[in-house]
Amino acid sequence: MKVSIKKLKDLERKITVSIPTAEYNDKFSSKIKNIKTKAKIDGFRKGAVPKEVLEQRYGQSIHNEVINELIQESYPKAITDNKVRPASSPQVSIDSEDPKKNIIYSATVEVFPEIKPKFSRWTNYEKFEIEVEDLDIDNAIDDIKKRYGEWKDVERKAKLDDQVIIDFLGKINGEEFEGNSAKDFKLVLGSNSMIPGFEDGIVGKKPSKFSLECTFPNDYFKNDLAGVNAEFEIDLKKCSRNN
Repeated sequence: MKVSIKKLKDLERKITVSIPTAEYNDKFSSKIKNIKTKAKIDGFRKGAVPKEVLEQRYGQSIHNEVINELIQESYPKAITDNKVRPASSPQVSIDSEDPKKNIIYSATVEVFPEIKPKFSRWTNYEKFEIEVEDLDIDNAIDDIKKRYGEWKDVERKAKLDDQVIIDFLGKINGEEFEGNSAKDFKLVLGSNSMIPGFEDGIVGKKPSKFSLECTFPNDYFKNDLAGVNAEFEIDLKKCSRNN
């Protein structure tokens, strides 16, 4: 993995990450093998569906899932290794998702300022005491739970901060589009990692199949989808809570 960091403004950084094709291929092949043991397709015995047929039917959704996993796994390492201290959530754009080349994406974030105090024997400074309130402790504990807690399945309607596992298929005017589907996709409701309205449309639903309509933002990174209305078929499989 190669990482480059560019300063955009005083506190804004653009982190560009290049992931070797081999990492993509390993994940993609593993998922194809997993599907092959379960896939039931007319004309083929279970477990004997050719790889080419599986790639034709499931390739796009697997591709999207692999790209998502690579970003989620590499971004924390990129900022840690390069000592970047983000002060905001990253705005991610995919620069290259051609599996024959390196997978490249960019994450734009604001960082905390570096403060380097200068003291001398003539320096006067005021001493401050910090009081930690019970609410501060509660907030810190909640944050630790979210980061390192264990997800446990719940039998109720989905709420904000729940993690759901879904299959989804999106269409525009009845036609499928690139990156329109995924299977067994993990999504934390309220993370704002999907387009506006997508996560809100899942809140309040129990595991079931349903559809919802969303509009891609006008500044969406794929110009052909910017401002376009889409309908998504959702299969909400599981809902869990971080304890």
